[in-house]
Amino acid sequence: MKLRRTPEDVDRLAQLQARLLESVQRYVRPGGLLVYAVCTLTPEECDEQVQRFLAAFPQFRIERPPAGFPADCLDRDFLRTLPHRTGTDGFFAARLRRTA
Repeated sequence: MKLRRTPEDVDRLAQLQARLLESVQRYVRPGGLLVYAVCTLTPEECDEQVQRFLAAFPQFRIERPPAGFPADCLDRDFLRTLPHRTGTDGFFAARLRRTA
């Protein structure tokens, strides 16, 4: 699958993910946690997606991954596994805490 994806697929999937985030955010109570996780490493579906979500829904903030994750899986405030570094597939996850 990963070898058959095109740039158009990335854009289409990023739009779908944005709609999914928009839909589920309303069910997160104040103080609740929304975890956005994808099995991709494209900026459009990872960091950029989170930044767009936070701009649209300022009642959420990024929360660092909990203690205990190996350092090579952490990238600033995100969990990110890189095949060449972790020996796994590429994954991205962000914890989004609803503050209001």
